[in-house]
Amino acid sequence: MIRTVNVTNPACVFWDYTTSSWSEEGCRVLRYNTSHTVCQCDHLTNFAVLMDVHATPLAYPHHLALSIITYVGCVISIVCLLLATIVFHAFRGLKSDRTTIHKNLCVCLLIAETVFLAGVNQTDKPVVCGVVAGLLHFFFLAAFAWMFMEGFQLYVMLVEVFEAEKSRVRWYYGAAYGFPAVVVAVSAVIDPFSYGTKDACWLRADNYFIFAFVGPVIAVIIANSIFLTMSLFIMCRHANLSASVKNKEHTKLASVSGGEESALLDKMQAHVSWVRGAVVLMFLLGLTWTFGLLYLNHCELHRAACVTGKAIHIDRTRKCFRKGLQPITWDNNAPTSATPAPDLSDPALKQLTPIVRDDLTQGGGAVLTTRSPLEVEQEEEETKMEDPMEEEVPEDEMKQEGAAAKQEDTLCSMQQYEILKDNLLLYHHARLMAEKGRGSEREYLVGLMFSKFDTNNNGALDRDELVQVSQAEEVSRLAEECSLVDMLRYDDPNGDGHLSLNEFYTAFSKLYSVSVVSLDKALEVNHVSARVGDNLEIKCDVTGTPTPPIVWRRNGLDLAALNSEDIRVFVDGSLYLTRLQLVHAGNYTCHADRNKDVVQTHILTVHTVPTVQVTPHIQSLRPGEEAIMNCRATGEPFPKQVEWLKNDEPLRVDIPHKYEVVGNGTQLRVRNIGYADTGAYMCQATSVGGMARDISSLVVQENPAPTGEQQESRVFVYHDWGIAVYEPDECRLFHVIQGTDVIPGTQEYVCGDKGTNCSWGRAINVAERYIYVTQPRRDRVLVVSVQQMVVVDVIVTDQYPVDLSYVPNLDQVWVLNWRSTKDEGVKTIQVIRDASQKKKHHTVHPEPIDGHFDLVKDLFVPPTQDLGHDFRYAYVTHTNQRGLYKLDLANMKYVKTVDLTPYNCVPQHLVFSSLHGLVVMDCQEPVTGRRTGQLVLDYLTDAVLSHKTNLMGRPHVVPDSSLVVTVDTLYHVKIVVQKVTDHGLEYVYDVITTLNVSDVTFFPSRLTHSYDLYAASTDKDDIFFLELHTGKVEMITGVGKAMPPELAEWSNTNRAIVSAGVFGHYMVSPSEAAIFVINGETRTVNCEIGSLVHPRLAVWVTKKYI
Repeated sequence: MIRTVNVTNPACVFWDYTTSSWSEEGCRVLRYNTSHTVCQCDHLTNFAVLMDVHATPLAYPHHLALSIITYVGCVISIVCLLLATIVFHAFRGLKSDRTTIHKNLCVCLLIAETVFLAGVNQTDKPVVCGVVAGLLHFFFLAAFAWMFMEGFQLYVMLVEVFEAEKSRVRWYYGAAYGFPAVVVAVSAVIDPFSYGTKDACWLRADNYFIFAFVGPVIAVIIANSIFLTMSLFIMCRHANLSASVKNKEHTKLASVSGGEESALLDKMQAHVSWVRGAVVLMFLLGLTWTFGLLYLNHCELHRAACVTGKAIHIDRTRKCFRKGLQPITWDNNAPTSATPAPDLSDPALKQLTPIVRDDLTQGGGAVLTTRSPLEVEQEEEETKMEDPMEEEVPEDEMKQEGAAAKQEDTLCSMQQYEILKDNLLLYHHARLMAEKGRGSEREYLVGLMFSKFDTNNNGALDRDELVQVSQAEEVSRLAEECSLVDMLRYDDPNGDGHLSLNEFYTAFSKLYSVSVVSLDKALEVNHVSARVGDNLEIKCDVTGTPTPPIVWRRNGLDLAALNSEDIRVFVDGSLYLTRLQLVHAGNYTCHADRNKDVVQTHILTVHTVPTVQVTPHIQSLRPGEEAIMNCRATGEPFPKQVEWLKNDEPLRVDIPHKYEVVGNGTQLRVRNIGYADTGAYMCQATSVGGMARDISSLVVQENPAPTGEQQESRVFVYHDWGIAVYEPDECRLFHVIQGTDVIPGTQEYVCGDKGTNCSWGRAINVAERYIYVTQPRRDRVLVVSVQQMVVVDVIVTDQYPVDLSYVPNLDQVWVLNWRSTKDEGVKTIQVIRDASQKKKHHTVHPEPIDGHFDLVKDLFVPPTQDLGHDFRYAYVTHTNQRGLYKLDLANMKYVKTVDLTPYNCVPQHLVFSSLHGLVVMDCQEPVTGRRTGQLVLDYLTDAVLSHKTNLMGRPHVVPDSSLVVTVDTLYHVKIVVQKVTDHGLEYVYDVITTLNVSDVTFFPSRLTHSYDLYAASTDKDDIFFLELHTGKVEMITGVGKAMPPELAEWSNTNRAIVSAGVFGHYMVSPSEAAIFVINGETRTVNCEIGSLVHPRLAVWVTKKYI
């Protein structure tokens, strides 16, 4: 059959046997039309007419698939662009020149894609089509204009040290919308009829009108490339500059110099992520249109045949479907998928003749070959002779094939069976779905296969039918050693020897199962490092044929089952972690679905930027005095180097008797100061996460100006007669709130009328503004203002409110109501929102826990820790239930249940470590109360990491999350210290003491940037001190006797001990009729404050001055 359409440029040729190629020598074209070509040659031989084939119409199934992909992709893009526009517009905190650019870019693309979907095919209406083409022209040009603005803004932000006083947004709007409007207007005036074609509502390309769009686009891409290059050059040029310039002049406040250069460096670091985004955006918007320009013809197979000089051959062997091999193959003789692609530069290949076969739609795979016309003709004749023989299969051969099928039935492995099903689906998808003109619905395809295999139409497939289909379909070509009979072996759950339609559906439940997977030995362990707050994508290097689905796990748990917002497993097998936190650190494994033998392990290390705090920030002293400056550094990993500098230069610590650096830089002492010692003293910490510093300014003058305290601490003590506020340095009474005082604005007493003792449950500090304290016997929570030192609010609760927990990032106070005087499992939970705000507060109930409000035993809310991690979840326990209920703190609702039945664990006490995301609890057996050891969970997945049955006692986490201290007081007091590591808790040492511990607290260490432990006694006037990093033990004596244990209420200890915080100097510990203020730096008793009746609670507040 001679093609008469979509062909041009005829050439009269003959077959030259000497060169084995077509030749035009001696032949020429006299004339031609759409149906005839007249040739003239001066010799006799085999003649032919060669023509260029172009613009082959797209087949309907491909056109349908392309349309579906286009519409679905555009709809998804429109939704995402709409959401992005709403976010940029609604959140005022995001408003800036940069976000304005992004917002307008999203709006332009949103309108353009909406117009594209609505009108790109309106070719039957010329006016409408022209308008649609014009709108598309304008908005796509505007999108590229905003892209140019983004490149320009990026360059400006890197060049300018300080923000411009006036925003450039007005200029951006004028340029980004004015320039496209001018281009469209000029184009419409010059050639209005080139808007819209017969195929689509877009610009004509045959008359170069398309360059009204392509020209500006290329200009934008080039300009942005220049901006990007210049930006990278600026960053590289300043990479080796110092963080600041030396300042040799001594000023009164010794200000740090080098502001402009430091600002530039800081700005460059802040915009590194935006540079990456700009690169991605440039490529996404640029190269896609480049691909559109390069796309010349729908018929890629014919185009490849013409370009490479290969003939198109039909491969009916179906070998292309085996083991995931590609349908298009290359060879020199018979078609085989194992032969590599030929070298197109080989001169011999250039002499081979392109033959175009038009029977591609008859089934099978298309193969490019390199055979001459004689070989093609000879093969066609042989095929005609062999076809009748293929239709008649001898009976003996049938028996042999049946025996072979039985043998395959015994040899077929599960892995080969999965390959068979995958290839069978692919093969029938290529044949049946194309014939029916349907899409790629798997259920429909499987249904067609079942109907075809069910030859007797009884609704079930038996062994004979499967054998018959295996022979007819040549299934042995699809997978070695397997046949369809193996379906009765692997997918016949009831063993009745038949496959129903449902069983057949189940067998093909996945289109791509795992076949052969592999992993490079060098990639078995992959180390990944990231910073807190980053977004991270981890690729799995496990590969297979066909490509297998990938399963990601952490501690054995499938991460896809978490349904977490910040942990997602994508279809391509990559793991995506958003807003990384320290709890995300750890080991992640990936493997192919249904094949756990080949596993890749990714070890994720998450680090933070160090934080440094100094005190005091400024001090004025006389010559000859001693200056003391304290420094506190934190970070993960802990900074390798903590050093002191003066005026941005290293401190001369080698000067004898002048400077003393205590411990690991925790304190700097400058003795016998003089006027030359005036300056800015900087504490600087450096780690893999970066560098941080803070400044303490020293002014030396004869008459020092009063600078006052930079930080002032006070302690609120709650006793039976009211509330007393003390200043710890001089141990003086600062303020008193009597229990008989009337609460302002109400007619209620603080505690009651004369003779009524106060009953206090728990008290907590809320944002250094208020103190919340529960009054269980009055069913309420009092709010005491730190500034005014009066009760400013009364919050009514359920019966007997006792426990309080504050969540700073959500500004919530969680209340646990006992509902009786006993600590039993009939408690309720309430939440006070906007706790630090000046307003009238009330309580709300969260979602019922396991369907009940009133069956709670304990509530465990993570406290704030030094590393600053904001925990999202808390845990709840029920009486005698071996498990935990996980609470979403932000949404105040139940999330999931953690089953601890295998460990016989009813949690009694539970603590959190933000470092590596550990949850540590001590367990008891239900009903009997027998202790069952210490359990460690992964906070991210709730998987159990370890169960130490021989470790008993209540766990405590050091505020910097570096250590877990377990105190066992049952028979003898044993303190076990464990280090927090990436694989759990690691034993360090233990200490046994005769002191009966009632309460513990952590006080900042003098020698390290961590903490030491202090413990109060239930029956002695001693305080136990443990230096955690060395194990050194001391006793502080003379702190008075504790209150009798029987007088303690609401599960409080009879003697508490409370630390003042990071830069606080003191701790307080109430005794029976007084409180003792203990100096944590000297480990001595600072003072005793008496005249108190049963002090029960103490809360520190810190007032900072600027």
